[in-house]
Amino acid sequence: MTNIKQYTKSIFLLLVTAVIVQSCNIETTYETVNVKNRFSIVLPSFLTKTNDLNDDATLQYQNERREFYIAVIEESFEEVETAIEYYEEEENIAYKNTLEDYKKMTLDDYKTQLTNAEMFNTKDTVVNNMQTITTHLRGTINGVDIFYSIGIFKGKTRYYQANSWTLASNENLYKNELDKIIYSIKEVEETE
Repeated sequence: MTNIKQYTKSIFLLLVTAVIVQSCNIETTYETVNVKNRFSIVLPSFLTKTNDLNDDATLQYQNERREFYIAVIEESFEEVETAIEYYEEEENIAYKNTLEDYKKMTLDDYKTQLTNAEMFNTKDTVVNNMQTITTHLRGTINGVDIFYSIGIFKGKTRYYQANSWTLASNENLYKNELDKIIYSIKEVEETE
């Protein structure tokens, strides 16, 4: 009887090990999401659509179990011009309608919401034919340490902010994935 128990345990452990090894080998698949025929972005299959992340976002996806989030905000050049006028009148801050100043407005907003904000790896580049500024940001919001990968893009008629984030403790685990999402955004030719 003891041999049967040992044999059953061995088979059970072998099956559990096989399932664990197989689950580690599951590769993430990716899907291109087209948003209002204005831009597309490539997202990992483990994300699901949501509307709870940012009221201004055109695209929002998340995986709460992994603490992995993405939101894209788009603003026309005219909307940004209106915001610039507000800042000049109400805040006495002068901005221009340029990608650099749009980045300043965007990141200044982050800095007001975060404590211990630290921006790093900021670079000017071109992503899918759009002038782009990318950066990483660490900070604390409501007592939670967050890591952001941010891309700010100048399209033909609008700016895009692609913000992906996770817990700061997951930075090393998800940084490459967050960056990959940011760099996948692409403006789509608008059709009437």
